[in-house]
Amino acid sequence: MKVKHKILELEAPYKFTWCDMGWFTFFAFGKRQRQLESLDNEQQTNYKVTLTITGIASPIIKLMFDKALRKGMKMETLALQKEFE
Repeated sequence: MKVKHKILELEAPYKFTWCDMGWFTFFAFGKRQRQLESLDNEQQTNYKVTLTITGIASPIIKLMFDKALRKGMKMETLALQKEFE
């Protein structure tokens, strides 16, 4: 399935928030956010990824796809880490 996306918030390079756009957003709206935070006088960086699902079908989506969504987000994070290293 091809899905269009909409940028909701951008504070480059520290925060990027976006969502999928399509017919299904009436039933379940997913908002993804990636955020960087400097730690220890900028010697280390904390990387945080969140996915918030809301809407009338969100309980069903979470029940059916929670494990797959978590796995996909972890795989994206590991791929990004590998590319960075």
